[in-house]
Amino acid sequence: MPRRKTDNKYKKVLDGRNNNGQKKGDKQLRAIQKELKSLDSSNKAKKDRITAQANSGIREVYGSEAEFWKFVAEQSKDSFNHLKFLSEYAFGKPGDNIGSSVNTKTDVPIINFFAGTQNDKLEDTIDITPEEDDN
Repeated sequence: MPRRKTDNKYKKVLDGRNNNGQKKGDKQLRAIQKELKSLDSSNKAKKDRITAQANSGIREVYGSEAEFWKFVAEQSKDSFNHLKFLSEYAFGKPGDNIGSSVNTKTDVPIINFFAGTQNDKLEDTIDITPEEDDN
């Protein structure tokens, strides 16, 4: 006869899965989760402000945007990160153009070899079977 399971009111009941329990701090995290999501949301005004601040910083340090890009191009000869940054700015990140409105269809001519009917083919063919003479 198996031993009776002990009921301990201080022990958490598990449902058989490993490490199935709430971690410490999860309850508090769920309570403030909505507030945390709203902090990270970026809108058009924030993006424009960041762009303007970045441009003014570039002009302040390098003098102009052209000087900044010259510096990045010179550094890209030795540094992969500079090269990646320069190429992503110039050509865009891979996969950015997926789903864009750019027409990516190519016009390929379609040749249908089975377009004609059987009667058309017979008219164009030359009969080379020898005819028998009745002499």
